[in-house]
Amino acid sequence: VQQDDKRAFSIYRRVAERGLPVAQAELGYALLCGKGTKKDLSKGLYWINKVIDNSSIDGYSSYIIGLCYENGIGKEKNMGKAMEYYQYSMSRNVDESYIHVAELYAEGTKIKQDLIKAIQIIDEAINRIGSVFDWACKGNILLMQNNHNQVNEIWRKIIEQYPFFAIESNDH
Repeated sequence: VQQDDKRAFSIYRRVAERGLPVAQAELGYALLCGKGTKKDLSKGLYWINKVIDNSSIDGYSSYIIGLCYENGIGKEKNMGKAMEYYQYSMSRNVDESYIHVAELYAEGTKIKQDLIKAIQIIDEAINRIGSVFDWACKGNILLMQNNHNQVNEIWRKIIEQYPFFAIESNDH
């Protein structure tokens, strides 16, 4: 995995230097976290701020910047600011943002727990995107509500749409 992180970092750097905001955001985040490279806060902030200053910020970059504000990585922790970036990202149909925000509401550790809002958000993701990850997230939230019947129904839907999830593994 470490080699893959280094390779990804190298690719992000080359593409970021050509001006693609999503690559700039990924490069900045990698530098801030030390993923695939040595941590470098000043270079990481340079790339993140370059994306923030770009008037045509894309949805995925907005998600990454939200992570920076949420976790205090290169930016002061600010959940309000993080949620603004996540909302923008969701308006651009970035599945990771939908899932992350739904999980934030479901867990209730960084924002006030609201399982109903979590379900509403993940239902919107299912309607707009409908990935297996959206369905799995909904299943996890329903488990928090002890709604086992609906969880079983969701797993049936997942297996119908993605039969490879039903294959047993001997890797335990």
